[in-house]
Amino acid sequence: MSNSTKSLCRCNRRLARAKWGLDAGHPLLDSLKSYTESFAFSISSGDLLLLENGWYVTHAGLLRLANRSRCHGIRVQPVQQFCDPSASRFAFEAQVYKSRACRGFVGYGDADPSNVSPLVHGAEMRVAETRAVNRALRKAYGIGICSVEEIGSFAGAPQSSRESKKLPPQHANGNYGGPKVRDRLCQLIRQHQLDANLVKAYAIVVRIRQPQRNLQVKVTRSISPNNEFVAYIDAIGYLDGRRCLLEWKTTSSRYPEEPEGLLALDPQLVCYSWISGIAQVSQVVFVRKRLVEVQYLHTTISEEQRQEFGQLVEDTIHRIESAQFLPHSGIRFPQNPCSTCPYIGLCLGRQDLVEAALLRRPGAEDLGWLDELTY
Repeated sequence: MSNSTKSLCRCNRRLARAKWGLDAGHPLLDSLKSYTESFAFSISSGDLLLLENGWYVTHAGLLRLANRSRCHGIRVQPVQQFCDPSASRFAFEAQVYKSRACRGFVGYGDADPSNVSPLVHGAEMRVAETRAVNRALRKAYGIGICSVEEIGSFAGAPQSSRESKKLPPQHANGNYGGPKVRDRLCQLIRQHQLDANLVKAYAIVVRIRQPQRNLQVKVTRSISPNNEFVAYIDAIGYLDGRRCLLEWKTTSSRYPEEPEGLLALDPQLVCYSWISGIAQVSQVVFVRKRLVEVQYLHTTISEEQRQEFGQLVEDTIHRIESAQFLPHSGIRFPQNPCSTCPYIGLCLGRQDLVEAALLRRPGAEDLGWLDELTY
């Protein structure tokens, strides 16, 4: 065994134990060593994944193996008699030629909505082609383990009927987020070894129709003959079937969800609601943690808030034109002073919070002299 192979074996073993918590004597480490020595697969490069207590090779890993082995070529063509585009059903034949003299190793791959993950609905043709290439490459180089792309869904327990009823129906072509968004999501799932069933439950909640029009929406509003207010809204779409403004956020800690109505105090969301006239606003918060976590926060911005914000904009422009720059605070998640402010009950109109934080309790009558202090 060469030094480079020994080094790769050590690296794969270390990464496997760190990523999937395998014990030092786990049998999967022995099979990992065998695959590393035979095919030079690298976990850090994404060549192998551990799913459901078994190793799976990725399409990228197979292509890298073919490149290292100086594969002469791959020929792929559809099998017309098994293709039905109207039903999103496709089948491909792939032939791998390891050398000029090679007669070819043949592999077939099929895909339809029933045997692919809902995350890739609308891309069945590409999935079928990838599966055919993967099978042909595995035959050509004697790889006995299955590839990730050949299985219908990634690791995860089957979804119960109760859970499936909670998910809204998905459009036939699956392109609410656009093909680029869908492909990027699939790439992230493979790259970070995420539970695709769990990500599907997250991703299917948010839908954006006509993404070229409703993503990164530029909205302008005339303030005066010489001034225009410009805002860029992340998206206008649907959250749980409800049309709303959508704002993407990334954070290292969860956004506070209590007290109820706190999100309506976010000046950015109030601004977007004011300039667009859409009262329903939502935040999709991606929490950077070891396990996938996404928060869906929703609120309604009132007409009174929009009018107050419009007045604030006009006053701010007037102060800018008058060279008056006064400090003005506002909440920003997740560092949010409003969540610890004793006066938040007044802002939200919550008498229970006012009574809990601002009203004196029995026994505090002798502290009235504090109100007479001059600060």
